[in-house]
Amino acid sequence: MLYLQCRWVILLLQFLLYLTFFKAIVFDTVQSVNMDATGVPSLVMRDLAEFVTLPFLGAFDVPPPPPAPNAPSTSQAAPVRSTSQKVTYIALGKKAMPYLVALFLKFKDRNEIYIDGTLEQIVAVRGLAPLFAFQR
Repeated sequence: MLYLQCRWVILLLQFLLYLTFFKAIVFDTVQSVNMDATGVPSLVMRDLAEFVTLPFLGAFDVPPPPPAPNAPSTSQAAPVRSTSQKVTYIALGKKAMPYLVALFLKFKDRNEIYIDGTLEQIVAVRGLAPLFAFQR
């Protein structure tokens, strides 16, 4: 019971510091996967590599909510400031990259990482940040 309470405190701190609650739970689930079975570390590293690409390729703008049906027309109503909201995955990418590197260093002796393309995906992800930095 104490473990669960401590786990929730850690998740709450992650939420307050940088990750949204949903992203913190997703990352906590990835960290709790049992890595003993054959092929599991490779699959987890591929998923983490996907998480790392999200800040560069997965950000999107949130569409504005539709007007309420009983709201006055825009000509009669006061002007509304349009604030653009953007969903980004920067915190998730920053959290996933060190864990991805740690997993690679831990399981670098397994042949499956080199055979199924996991290493190529990790190397490609590591090159995304400089690529996007020079394109701006």
